[in-house]
Amino acid sequence: MKNKTFNTKALLVATFVSALTIVLVFYGSRELQNFDAALVTYLFGTIFAFFGIVYRYTVWLQRPPTWMYFKRSLQFLVTGKIVQHIWFLGKESVGNIVIQKFIYPRSKYRWFAHFCIALGCISAFAITIPLTFGWIHFTLAPNSISIYEAHFFGFKMMDFQIGSVLAFLIFHALNWSSWLVIIGSVYYLRRRLTNPGLIATQSFEGDLLPLILFNCNLSYRIMPHVFVSVHERICV
Repeated sequence: MKNKTFNTKALLVATFVSALTIVLVFYGSRELQNFDAALVTYLFGTIFAFFGIVYRYTVWLQRPPTWMYFKRSLQFLVTGKIVQHIWFLGKESVGNIVIQKFIYPRSKYRWFAHFCIALGCISAFAITIPLTFGWIHFTLAPNSISIYEAHFFGFKMMDFQIGSVLAFLIFHALNWSSWLVIIGSVYYLRRRLTNPGLIATQSFEGDLLPLILFNCNLSYRIMPHVFVSVHERICV
């Protein structure tokens, strides 16, 4: 029997979604007028990630039990009390994906760590992807050097003073996301270093190293001057 190295249906679906993403980037950035060329490598990386995610998800849906579960879920969603079903879906999605309420009964500290990581990652994606696609961009207001305007799909959404608290919060939004992820990952790093059950079963390269590298990467993102200073001291 011939061994297929790829799934044709999944390949076509993933290719279509990737092409659709490129079209949305082109028109969402007003025909690349608002696209930052410096982010082109991030754009290609995001498109490749979309391709891989859609490919794997399509392969997963083709399994008979998975497809039956997916189909029945859609039928349940659009049958009967549609508004209530959609409300329930939205409420449970926020509660379990953003707030991570499912982990709270196990430990309030573990829940807080989960919540920080989830909120940090979701907010980082919500900020980075539209910026990379050129859907969000900032410009100086006409005839002004102190007022910035925020645009979404080319439409002005708001303006703010450059030196204001709001400007500080917006321009450092990814830093706040990084801090949230660091708080959560540091908690789990500490747990893996102190919990006897985890110490007995974990491996350095599979469990500890990813957390260490993750924290170092995020810390460098927030405090690059500290790493530069340490590097200079080591070199001297």
